[in-house]
Amino acid sequence: MTLAKNDTIANRRLAFTRLNNKDAVKALFENVAPKFKQRPGGYTRLLKLSEGRLGDGAKEAFIAFVE
Repeated sequence: MTLAKNDTIANRRLAFTRLNNKDAVKALFENVAPKFKQRPGGYTRLLKLSEGRLGDGAKEAFIAFVE
């Protein structure tokens, strides 16, 4: 997100190396990042869902962008 706030060719290339998906990079730079232009950080919220998943007991969480 911090990378996408400054729309340059170099930042788009760096984002592509991490995401490996042209459509995701385009959406990140054109749709998502402008909403967070003035926000200094803290773009996401994590909510723990339960003590553990049935079967293997793995922890689960829900991740969402902060509006």
